[in-house]
Amino acid sequence: MKETTRGDDARICVHYLALAHARLQNYDKSLSLLNSLLRTEPSNMQAKGLRNVVEKRMKREGLLGMGLVGGAAVLIGGIVIAGMTLKK
Repeated sequence: MKETTRGDDARICVHYLALAHARLQNYDKSLSLLNSLLRTEPSNMQAKGLRNVVEKRMKREGLLGMGLVGGAAVLIGGIVIAGMTLKK
C-alpha cells in the first residue's frame, strides 16, 4: 500500500470538498476550491475535469434561470395587459 503525505491528504480532501459542493449545487464554492487546487497543482486532471463539469452546470443553470425570469416577465406582462383591456 502506498503511503500518503500530508500534501497528498490535503489535495484529496480539497478535491472531495469541491466534489461535495458541486453535488450540493454550491458551484461558486466548488469552483473556488478547484481553482486553488489547480494553482498549486496545475496538472491535476481530476480537478480540471471537475472544474469543466462545474462550469458547464453553472452555465446551464444560469441560462435556465434567465429563461424562467423571462417567462415570468412575459406572464406578468400578459396579466397586466389583460387587466387593462378588461378594465376599459
